[in-house]
Amino acid sequence: MDTLTEWMNKIEKVYPHISRPVVLNLACVVGGKAVMNIAPSGCGKSLIMDIVLSKINDKEHTPYKPDSITKSAFRHIANELSGTKRVIAVDDAAKIDTKYSLISTIVTLTELCYSHFIQKATYHMNFEVVGFKGSALINIQPSVLKRVAKDASFEASVKDKCIRYYHFYRPTAPKPRDKIKEIDEIQFDLNGKAKFNPDLVDTQEYKIIRDRFRVQFSLARALEHLVDLSKGIAVLRGKNEVDRNDLRLLKWITKGMEIEKYVIRKEELEGEREVDTDIINLFVEVMTYGEGVHLDVICQDYEVSDQTVRNIVMRNHNIFYIHENRLYLTPEGKKIVEVIK
Repeated sequence: MDTLTEWMNKIEKVYPHISRPVVLNLACVVGGKAVMNIAPSGCGKSLIMDIVLSKINDKEHTPYKPDSITKSAFRHIANELSGTKRVIAVDDAAKIDTKYSLISTIVTLTELCYSHFIQKATYHMNFEVVGFKGSALINIQPSVLKRVAKDASFEASVKDKCIRYYHFYRPTAPKPRDKIKEIDEIQFDLNGKAKFNPDLVDTQEYKIIRDRFRVQFSLARALEHLVDLSKGIAVLRGKNEVDRNDLRLLKWITKGMEIEKYVIRKEELEGEREVDTDIINLFVEVMTYGEGVHLDVICQDYEVSDQTVRNIVMRNHNIFYIHENRLYLTPEGKKIVEVIK
């Protein structure tokens, strides 16, 4: 058993269902990617980020943790970011106080990670960040993603360049944060390099991941992210070349990305996107507690009335139904769970 798999097993014993997003985020750190971790409140997004940041053990990746950061704000830290691999970590996008700041933060971080530079020249300021090879980790709730996806800049600057990971599990027996120490003895070389073997493009794993990534990205970007993330996983395993086992792990940890087929809609080819947060949130309940979760539990988790839940289920009757005050999946709903679980 390799070190990464051993560590994932340790995480699962202490914090169930957390190892997948942790490893994906670390692969994004190695690959210099922007990633959104999408889940409702109370699903452990901050814990995921804490575990990821606990693995940052070199100066070059030193985390920077702003609540929000617009392009103009980078003038204060441009010199600290240029030529580095720093990890910019936004723990809760919901804290960002205005829609402008929210959109600007996500667009700026995505562009910085993808293009490796930002520049602004106005009458009042002139600065640039150059040679940035770092990453951005952004925790965001579905309701906040809904606001972002409606903006034209999401289609133009975010959709193709930012990984979107959906986390569908609440901690049912929450553990204190100091338990992180129990899984902290394993360290990774985040500066390693790995090659991608071209022969892997003919494997079943490669084709499945490629098609899955096409749900979120254009073909060119899907292939780019696939290669970069698989290299990241190989590096975390201490290897210098990607093999099928790395693709198998990437295939497993990215299953939830396909939810966008069912929850994001748009009426124009390049128009605003509408995110159906209710479907995401109901799948969180089913995947956390299992089919037959009582409506009282859902009402408590989202602080809504019984009638509100019933109305939401009625609008999505092709996926969910209620029987004796409990939530169940239709055949279509079961198919979706098999895809994303």
